[in-house]
Amino acid sequence: MAGRPESARAVAQPSSESERAVLDEPTNNLDLRSVHWLQRYLCDYEGVLIVISHDRHFLNSVCTHTCDIDYETIIMYNGGYDDMVVAKTQVPSRIESENASAKRKSRSCQEFIARFSAGTRSAARPPRARKKSSGCRLQSLPDRISSGRTSNLK
Repeated sequence: MAGRPESARAVAQPSSESERAVLDEPTNNLDLRSVHWLQRYLCDYEGVLIVISHDRHFLNSVCTHTCDIDYETIIMYNGGYDDMVVAKTQVPSRIESENASAKRKSRSCQEFIARFSAGTRSAARPPRARKKSSGCRLQSLPDRISSGRTSNLK
């Protein structure tokens, strides 16, 4: 391991019995050659890694899942840091379109129920039977935007 700082050796060799490692800012104080060596080593590592780092290029090359810890909530995303950023920006627009679609369906169902709840066919079927057979279910829409797997930290 000539040319590699002691910190790179210590970080890259968690205990031999362990299948997991926690790395806090592993690229700090490493030269570029050592960072590349550490990336290759960690990509071949068979265990679980928890990496805390501000080096997004390092995270993109090493991580298969990224957790965002924000406001006492953990949200897990597939992929590296850049994949998480893309997913986070797509969530609000996807939720808005789903909410708009659900509101349109709800309005349509309410109009259907209002249209057929009274009228010429009211003697043929009781009102409850008509409401059940319309196939429309009214649901309340979620007020909170969320995506992925979440956990509360409380």
